[in-house]
Amino acid sequence: MSEQMRKPKDRNAPKKPITALMFYSQDHRERVQQQNPGASFGELGEILGRQRPWSCDRRR
Repeated sequence: MSEQMRKPKDRNAPKKPITALMFYSQDHRERVQQQNPGASFGELGEILGRQRPWSCDRRR
């Protein structure tokens, strides 16, 4: 039974940069939340994803 040991996470390591979608979401989340008061966190994310000003045709 061979089990690999994980390296402990370095708490001082730099964080990943924020993506364009995250910048857009931070700027527009409050407005979208006011327009959709009953929406859950996930639903707000879907709405913001559909409203973004750029499109991404590539699917994962």
